[in-house]
Amino acid sequence: PYYIGIPFTKAAQNAANREFETALFEAGKIYKDGLFDYPEAIEKFDSLLSRYPNSSYAPACHYYKMICYQNLGDEENAVAEKLILIEQFPGDDYTNVATGKVQKEETKEIDSKAEDLYISMYSNYTSAKYDTALGYKRMHDDEFMGDQLQIKFDYLEALVYGASGDLV
Repeated sequence: PYYIGIPFTKAAQNAANREFETALFEAGKIYKDGLFDYPEAIEKFDSLLSRYPNSSYAPACHYYKMICYQNLGDEENAVAEKLILIEQFPGDDYTNVATGKVQKEETKEIDSKAEDLYISMYSNYTSAKYDTALGYKRMHDDEFMGDQLQIKFDYLEALVYGASGDLV
């Protein structure tokens, strides 16, 4: 029937909204990091912030918008995004990176932990331990969502789903 997949229950609607929220965020990152289409990335992040004003992705969206504006040479809007981070998300990791409060040693330690998770995920993928591999992806996303390894984790996740035959 035509209505299969339509979320009728509140729980199903909430799950669909979470998936759409994540899809907007990931689309913005793809436009920013993969396609270097900064105006389109900004549009995706704005759509997410407009539709989900209390999103857990909000600090990342403002940070990525700041980077996009910097890459476009639009310092006025870049500064505006940085101010939003400072005023609305004080102490957040993205705010700390934007304001230079994260020290290089801390960044190295974070990078090392994220790299270890990636290596573990990859090792489990190559050993056909797909559920365990996806567990490492979730651990990464919980702690390091949006870092420089995110695209690699997302790609490896797609490989895991493809290899396992589980098409989400």
